[in-house]
Formats: sequence, structure tokens, C-alpha cells
Amino acid sequence: ARLFAVNFADDLLNPVQLGAMARVMPRVKNGRFVVVPEGPDTIGHQTLTQAKVWVPYLKQLMETP
Repeated sequence: ARLFAVNFADDLLNPVQLGAMARVMPRVKNGRFVVVPEGPDTIGHQTLTQAKVWVPYLKQLMETP
């Protein structure tokens, strides 16, 4: 199975600066971790509800053999 983990640069609930995902993702086979940069369409942690922001990264993962 593939794992797609996403975080947002402006997420205050799960700050990227803590480095949690960066530490564990190297151990996840077929996993990908993406930090979406802060932008006009991001709203911190709630960006999870804005699929248009993260779907392009998911499509890339799904298209990778």
C-alpha cells in the first residue's frame, strides 16, 4: 500500500518545524511526505478541507509506478 502524508507550512496544530514526519517517513516503504507551502489558498491545519491544494500531490503519487 502507498502512504501519502501531507502537512502545510502554516499549520499551527502540527507544525512542520517539529520534524515528526521528516523523522518517520524514511522508514515507510511506498510513502511520500509533502509540505505544502503557505499560499493564498492555505488556511493552516484546515487546509485539509481544501482538496484543490493537495490533490495535485496525490495525483503525482498515484501516477508513480
